[in-house]
Amino acid sequence: MFAPSSCGGPKLLCVDLETDRIVRKIPSNVVPADGCPNDVRLDPRRGAEGMAFITDSGGDNGIVVVDLATGRSWRRLAGDPSALPDPDFLPVIDGRPFMNRPAGAAPTHYEVGSDGIALSDDRGPGVQAHGGRPGERRQGPALRR
Repeated sequence: MFAPSSCGGPKLLCVDLETDRIVRKIPSNVVPADGCPNDVRLDPRRGAEGMAFITDSGGDNGIVVVDLATGRSWRRLAGDPSALPDPDFLPVIDGRPFMNRPAGAAPTHYEVGSDGIALSDDRGPGVQAHGGRPGERRQGPALRR
């Protein structure tokens, strides 16, 4: 469902909104070619300049954690049940199953893993797979290095 990364791969950009210029690029060498980074939460309370937590819904799913001061990034929860799609989950929209429907092929289940992330004052970042298993939400310590 997801196309491989292009244009040098995924990266986090800092844009000066007054000049509309990119002032910092943080490449992520921990996102595989079939990755699909999407939701980002920034936590200015962690690290010298804050941390970014990014869900990756492609490949083996997971969370990318970026130290904004150093640009270092690492991957967590890859292959963990909390980040993987539930194979029994089938979304229904307007009374019809929502499925992948490739031209000339049979429909297949729509599966997306880690696709939501939230920050909490008391427990740090937490993630659960889109359509994931109830109770499989992972908290901050599982994401730290």
